[in-house]
Amino acid sequence: MWITKRYYNELLEILKLFSKGSFSFDERALMSFDSKKYRELTRQLVAIRDTADSNIKNCLVMMNNIADGKCDYIPNELGEDNDYQVVFERYTALLQSIEKINESINNLKIIINNGNLSSRIDLEGLNGIWLESVSNVNDIMKKFNQHQADLIRVLLAVSQGDLSQKIELEAKGEILLMKNTVNNLVEQLDSFTSEIIAVTKEVGIKGKFGVQVENEDLEGVWLDLRNNINMMSLSLEDVAIKNQNRIWIKEGISLLSQELLHKDVLAEQFQTAITQMCRYVKAGMGAIYIYDVNTDTLSVEAAFVRSMENAPSFRLGEGIVGQVAIDRKPILVENAAYQEVVQAGTTTYQIGSTYTLPLVFKDNLVGVVEVATFNRFSDCQLRYLEHALEVLSGSFYATIIQMKNRKELEQLSHTDGLTGLFNRGYFDVVLPEILNNQKRADSLMCFAMLDIDYFKSFNDRYGHQVGDEVLREVAHILMSTLQRDEDYCFRIGGEEFALIFSARNQEKARKFMDTLRMKIAQLNVFGDEKKNITNQVTVSMGLTCKRALEILNATTLYEETDKLLYQAKKSGRNQIVQNYQPLKEIPLQITDKIMD
Repeated sequence: MWITKRYYNELLEILKLFSKGSFSFDERALMSFDSKKYRELTRQLVAIRDTADSNIKNCLVMMNNIADGKCDYIPNELGEDNDYQVVFERYTALLQSIEKINESINNLKIIINNGNLSSRIDLEGLNGIWLESVSNVNDIMKKFNQHQADLIRVLLAVSQGDLSQKIELEAKGEILLMKNTVNNLVEQLDSFTSEIIAVTKEVGIKGKFGVQVENEDLEGVWLDLRNNINMMSLSLEDVAIKNQNRIWIKEGISLLSQELLHKDVLAEQFQTAITQMCRYVKAGMGAIYIYDVNTDTLSVEAAFVRSMENAPSFRLGEGIVGQVAIDRKPILVENAAYQEVVQAGTTTYQIGSTYTLPLVFKDNLVGVVEVATFNRFSDCQLRYLEHALEVLSGSFYATIIQMKNRKELEQLSHTDGLTGLFNRGYFDVVLPEILNNQKRADSLMCFAMLDIDYFKSFNDRYGHQVGDEVLREVAHILMSTLQRDEDYCFRIGGEEFALIFSARNQEKARKFMDTLRMKIAQLNVFGDEKKNITNQVTVSMGLTCKRALEILNATTLYEETDKLLYQAKKSGRNQIVQNYQPLKEIPLQITDKIMD
């Protein structure tokens, strides 16, 4: 054997290394054998080592490049017709497959970025795990495309107003989360839209403003949308209510104005106004107080439903009515503490709230209006009352001023300038009217005439100025004694006066006239020298007191009474002559306004 045992052992160790895949060894131990055969064998071993080492390094570089995603590395030295060539070919084929997959994925990326999810990676030329991997990618794209198509189907239906469609494909993970989110969104939209449609029908078609979307399971923009719709509905309701209130107030004012147009008498205007206002606001009670500037009092001129505790008049500052008159501001009292009692028909009510308002026209106080309700006034009712008083104040003020001026003119035309009593012209008008009224009532007619005794001589002795003073003093006694509205006092001639008054019977009438006669006899009259003239003024009186139906007319009454006066003068003056004809029993028509 030409191989020495030591060389054999070194060779055996190297082959063992080769068998283990290690081609690294130190050739210097082998080179120590100085033999051509040994050196050639050693050279071959070194060549095997170097070739294997180079190819292994190339393979490592290729594998590292593939691991690092670098697919452009080509080995420079690689033997031909050996097993490493096969590795290179397979490496090249692998690179081509990877490049193809990479190109397909890049193309797929571009297509997906362009919004097309229906494309797939080309499977041609792929085998094994590459085919399986790319097929899995294609399957994923297919499923994703199906979910996309399902999502597009639902969203397209939603965009067309169809909220019945839902995503039905089975899904997991984030796709399942998307599915549930979209389906929940569609359900919320369906429920929300149904409520919105219902609300819009109520508001837009039926005119029921204020209807609310009740869906509570809303968040974000849907919650904001719901709140905005509800606010819009409430705003429309508020606008509608305000418009209805304005129309209601306007119609009420128009109705009030129309009712007043048909009333010429001021008292009828007062009554119509308070009645119409109370009925329109469904009040339980109301009253109009008119201000008298001369007495600073507010007196009831008209009322709606009788109050058991209704005061006939108030002074300025007295009670709520007087306070409103001073402040000229309305006062609303709710749950009135005094619990005023109102009698309506046969039923008694407790007043709940009162609204007292001033009647003012151009800073002139006309009066006060007080309205009461059993419950509470609404804001609309309060506004109506305020607007109504704006209309009434001007109308009442103008009418009152007009009547006041007319009354003053009439009073001037009916009044005696010296004494302030009614004159003969007014006497000729009033006497027939009163007589006719008493006839209709079948009442007692009391009429008296009186004349100052010896007035001409008195005038001549003391002068006309003193005579005029006597006339004024006598007139004052007559007016101060006759205090009832139905009693009248006239100066019908120079020193002649006439009286119309009420009495229970003839005796009461004579007693009243005798009282007047004695008061006149007690007059203290001062002359030019400031001297008291006493026991100088007396009057003679003629008195007729009989059933009105027994009197033919005013002329007959006047003539008969004038004859009685003449008899009194002829019989000695300073006395009363009265007709004493027996009276049949007559009904007493006036019980609280007759002379005692």
